Amino acid sequence: MQATMENNDEQTNQAVPEGEAPAKNQHHGLIAALTVILSVILAAVIFLVMWYWGDSYPDLKDFKESIAIPGLDEGATPAGIEVFKPTSGDYSGEEFIFTAANMKDGTSRIYVTGKTRGYCGYVTLAYENGDPFTEGVNGIALDNYTMWVASGTTVYVDHSSTNNAVINSIISRAIENEAEEYEMQSVEFTGSFAANCNADFIFLYYGTSTNYLYVGETRAAKDATRKVETSGGDTNNALMIAYQESTGQTYGLVNLSDTYDKDGNEVTAPKITSMYCIPSSITGAAVTDSAGTNELALIQDNGYKSSTMLVYDFSSSTGMTKSSQKYNALYGGSFRFDGLYGKAGSAYTDGTIKVYTADSAHLDYTYTLPALAGELAVGANDETIYVLFKSGASGYKAKVRQITREVYRIDLPGKD
Repeated sequence: MQATMENNDEQTNQAVPEGEAPAKNQHHGLIAALTVILSVILAAVIFLVMWYWGDSYPDLKDFKESIAIPGLDEGATPAGIEVFKPTSGDYSGEEFIFTAANMKDGTSRIYVTGKTRGYCGYVTLAYENGDPFTEGVNGIALDNYTMWVASGTTVYVDHSSTNNAVINSIISRAIENEAEEYEMQSVEFTGSFAANCNADFIFLYYGTSTNYLYVGETRAAKDATRKVETSGGDTNNALMIAYQESTGQTYGLVNLSDTYDKDGNEVTAPKITSMYCIPSSITGAAVTDSAGTNELALIQDNGYKSSTMLVYDFSSSTGMTKSSQKYNALYGGSFRFDGLYGKAGSAYTDGTIKVYTADSAHLDYTYTLPALAGELAVGANDETIYVLFKSGASGYKAKVRQITREVYRIDLPGKD
């Protein structure tokens, strides 16, 4: 009996072989590891839920859906928008929405959608020699005689001396392409000019007596090359340049006189009418002229989280024009026209250009919108602003909280 008890004690006190853990401790370790892994997974799920669905855009209730952005399923990345109503020809009186896009194969298109007839088709853009345009589009603007396309630091132009010839050609060729009645149609540029800034967006304003083409640049907040501290306490890092429309002149704009290139050859170049000192990260602009109340809308791209639409008082009595300054006073030197010369070997500069500053002192409304909002356009009634988004393009869909596949519009004046 005693021997049996001694044997049991030996079995009970027998040491665990070196390198082996008790089964109970192994279970505890496995549970702890699984807990850590599940915690990480849960945190990731919560983050993704908050990232994609947790954000909301209450300001979007003030906007309405206009049209589905065409070309997204064909690999198009939206890059520009214009709304225009021809005044003569087969399409007279009907409002059309034109959306410019860059394709995966390096070409660029203009998609045409009629407000009443719906989607019409598209045309491709081409150089003067007919080769496909492959430099990328940043924006588009149209009037009765001219189409302007922003690209890089250049504005490309399709200009005609015949009223509505350019726009009617775009519409009819888009319809032909969609019907596949002819060989694929394109629209060829007739010329180009240096934008005097980065041509990141473009907009044509129809005034009561004078029209202006605005070409603007998107610069980061850390870019000090345009840095200005405004009277309202803001820091602006970019410029928007205004040219005056003139349908009978080259490029459809008022031109400088007696300008020459560096080799002494006479050249034609548009004359800058005025400039606008604007915030960083602006990707689109529009000016409304509703019931005598002018508003300047700027769209600000804040990355993959959201966009901001800033609406400034643009009236002559109370708005931005009250704080106008000369370029040399604001920037400390004359503005040098890009690549243009007054005479051979002498740079053409101008320090007397008026610069209007957009700052919080003139800010009327602010809208928070879904990510990757781009160019803006104004409808034929001069009150409706259209907003184009690129988040529905294949290269962006996985990175944004809200994929926006429609053009949105809002009627100004805005918030109550």
